[in-house]
Amino acid sequence: MELFEAIERRHSYRGAYHDSPVPESDIRRIAQAGIQAPSGYNSQDTTFVIVDDRDLIAKIAAILGNTPVFRTAPLLIACIVEKEPQAPEGRMVFPIENCAAAVENMLLAATALGYASLWYDGSLRRKVAIRPSANCWASKRGW
Repeated sequence: MELFEAIERRHSYRGAYHDSPVPESDIRRIAQAGIQAPSGYNSQDTTFVIVDDRDLIAKIAAILGNTPVFRTAPLLIACIVEKEPQAPEGRMVFPIENCAAAVENMLLAATALGYASLWYDGSLRRKVAIRPSANCWASKRGW
C-alpha cells in the first residue's frame, strides 16, 4: 500500500477483532516502523512492550475495560516513556511527542499491512503504575 493511501485509510477501530494471531514478521515490521520514528535530539527514548499472549491480554482487558476491542485484540503494543525525564543542560525533552511519532508510524504500518488498529491512551494514565503514553491494537481487516 502506498503511503498516502495508508494515511487515507487509517482509522480507529473499536469493534471486535478476528480471532487470528498476527504473524511475527508483521509484528516486527510494525515495531520497526515505531523504532524508525524521529525523536527530539535523536534521543530514542521510547520503549515498546509487545504482548500477543491471549491470557495476558485478557488480564489487561480486565483492567482497562472489558470492551470488545480489549477482549478480542490479538496484539497490544505499548509505547512507554519516562513520565518526567531529566533534560540535559540547555536542552528540552520531548517524550510525549517522540512516543506519538512512533505510535503514528506503527498505526500507518499496521494499516499498510491490512490491519485495523486503535490508538488508546486516556485511562491508561490513571490506571497503570508504569505510565504508558499510548497503546496500539491490531487485527487483520475484514470485520
